[in-house]
Amino acid sequence: MPADAYRSLDPRTPIALLPLRLETRYFERDNDLELRVRIFPDALHVTGSRRDPSPAEVEATRAYWTSFHSAGRDALATRSSEQRLITTYGRARAEWLQHAFAPTVGADGQLTFPNVPSSDPEPDAEPTASPLPNRFALVGLAGIAQQFVVWGASVPSELPVGPVAASSTARWQVDFEVAESLGMAMRVTLAPEAAAVLTQLVVLGLREGEAPAASASAFADLIERHATEAGAALLPVGTTTNHTPAGRAEPRPSRTMGTSTPVGSDGERICQAFGLAPSAMSHVAGADAWSDANAKAINRVTWSATIGHFLDLIAPVGASSRGALRDLFVEHVRARGPFPVLCVGRQPYGLLPVGVARRGR
Repeated sequence: MPADAYRSLDPRTPIALLPLRLETRYFERDNDLELRVRIFPDALHVTGSRRDPSPAEVEATRAYWTSFHSAGRDALATRSSEQRLITTYGRARAEWLQHAFAPTVGADGQLTFPNVPSSDPEPDAEPTASPLPNRFALVGLAGIAQQFVVWGASVPSELPVGPVAASSTARWQVDFEVAESLGMAMRVTLAPEAAAVLTQLVVLGLREGEAPAASASAFADLIERHATEAGAALLPVGTTTNHTPAGRAEPRPSRTMGTSTPVGSDGERICQAFGLAPSAMSHVAGADAWSDANAKAINRVTWSATIGHFLDLIAPVGASSRGALRDLFVEHVRARGPFPVLCVGRQPYGLLPVGVARRGR
């Protein structure tokens, strides 16, 4: 049974649940209703087909660095070369190319460029969605009561998400039966009475049968590919992420390529939460920030004048309980949440840890 994979989960291994988009529709079937649900990967799953830089990217980047070292950073030729990189490949990709091909300068002034593999882009290549669960489960709820659980078909490890004409497999995006055969759509028959009290649909899935280290590597690769294509950043507290009548969203911070993620930094804490190596955030802007350390220091400083003062006047407790409450407040209470927002391209994502309450008692 597919549910067995969930029952045997190791509670010490973190699970990353990425967002999905659902489309639903009812169809009449005799005296019943057929609920059809389609599943679409979020933009976070989707990356381009390119992995290695193309020869054209290599040539343009080397031209930039050659002008940088011969004419200087502010020379017109250097600025023009940099602008061509940004205009042609996008700012995030241009920044990654500049870092990947940064040369060393010899004693004689000669530039030595890194030996980074390059390849011509495939003419028929299309974006893909990955990593995906092996199978999705559709759960129907009436309030908090579970009405049904339906398991879909096996899902391929990668799915094309480009124009439908480019691939017959990509027809899953417009053809329900094809999507159903690939595990990206499900249907369930409901009596009208059951449909009337249905309040919520939940779709979830896991990568079954894969070692945690392999799944962590796939997730780290996904983050790196986004960072080197569209850019990725951990946003400082208070960063505006959406346009409002009061103002426009702020530009995303530039990435410092090869950023270190020391112990206690935002990047290292997120890697620890997801079970990733610290290097997984090395291409993400803001990964070396220490926002949690700042929040912890503020909590420590304000304890005596806020909750500590409240306990003294209103709810006196013993010394051991007071110490435990202080430790909980300083180490774990965060008004803005435990982790900064992860922004991929221009799309922000909140990182929300979830656990079983009774395991924390």
